Formats: sequence, C-alpha cells, structure tokens
Amino acid sequence: MEPKRKGRAMTIIGAIMLVLAPIIFFGGTFIGVAGLANEFKNYQPLDPGASVQADGNVRQDIYAAGSSSTSTTEASDCTVTGPQGEVSVSGPNSSTSYSSGDTSATKIGSFTPPETGSYTVDCGTQVRVLPQAVSDKVTQNILASIGFAFAGALVLGVLGLILLIIGIIRWTGSNKARSQWRMQQQAAQWGGYGGPGGYGGQPPYNTR
Repeated sequence: MEPKRKGRAMTIIGAIMLVLAPIIFFGGTFIGVAGLANEFKNYQPLDPGASVQADGNVRQDIYAAGSSSTSTTEASDCTVTGPQGEVSVSGPNSSTSYSSGDTSATKIGSFTPPETGSYTVDCGTQVRVLPQAVSDKVTQNILASIGFAFAGALVLGVLGLILLIIGIIRWTGSNKARSQWRMQQQAAQWGGYGGPGGYGGQPPYNTR
C-alpha cells in the first residue's frame, strides 16, 4: 500500500502562523494604544496661557498635544503659575509618546501644585495636563498593550516555526517514502516479466 503523504497540513499551518505573528503584534499594539484615546480626550488641549484646576500635592504631567506636537518642546519651555506664584516644572520621569487618529501626545514635563487651585500653563504650544494617576495608567496601559502583543506574536511565531520545520521534514520524508514505494512497485512489475523481453526474456507473443 502506498505510504500516505504526511506533514503537508502541518507545514501550511506553521507558515500561516508565521505570517500571522507580526500581524498580531502590530494589530494588538495598535488596538491597545488606540483604546487609550478616550483617556486623553477627557482632558482637552490647553492653549498657551490657559488655566487648569489641580489638586494640591498631586503631580501633574504635561503632554504636548495635537498633530503639530514635536519632541522639541521641553520642560524648560513651560511656565506654570499658581495662587502662590510660579511653580517649577521638571523634566519627564519617563519618555512617553502616544498617537491615535487626530489625538497625539508627548510627555514633556511635570509639576506638583503646592495647593489646590487654578494653575496657568504656558509651554508655547497646546498641552494636555493629566493628574499622576491618569498619566501613570496611560503609560502602564501602553506598555502592557505592547508587551502582550509582543508575547502573543512571539509564542505564535515560535510555534509556527516549529510546526513549519517538523512539517517540512515529515513532508519531505513521506515524499521520499512514496517515491521509493513506487520504484519498488515498478521493479516488481519489471521482474515479473523476467526482464526487458518479458516472460523470461522471450517476447510474450509470437512475432512470426
């Protein structure tokens, strides 16, 4: 009985998984980051010199906002003034950039209000001011979405590569076995006729 062909399905599945791995990574990252748009949209962009209400002793993170945002804006470009006068603005404790549709943001600095009240923020460009808890949540969610997407893509890619290699080996082996079986069948039929002349070397019929 002719050996069955093996490994073809495994090879195809492995190849598909390898193709899907980068799609899952970029797709998962995009979906995860895009889902954070609502967090930013809850905090409307402030024009230079606009005021924001902030709680005392709660760090406020400043993000350059809008499609025109660039990384050239720094904490030193910002001036924050509150009820007791100017408040110092420090550089970002972590680098965070975010973009989804018409919403983009780059963390440029932070300040801690000494008391609850209205604070004027002027960075020379539109900014969003997010309380520490919201800002940290955004950063953590961005990192988590990228991490999960990478982990999922890595696992799928490794499994796909393993299946592809095993599938190719099995497919090649089965093809070789099928070829050998066919050669044996042909050899058996050839030997049954006793060689090229058939039937013990004599023609199988009278040629006279």
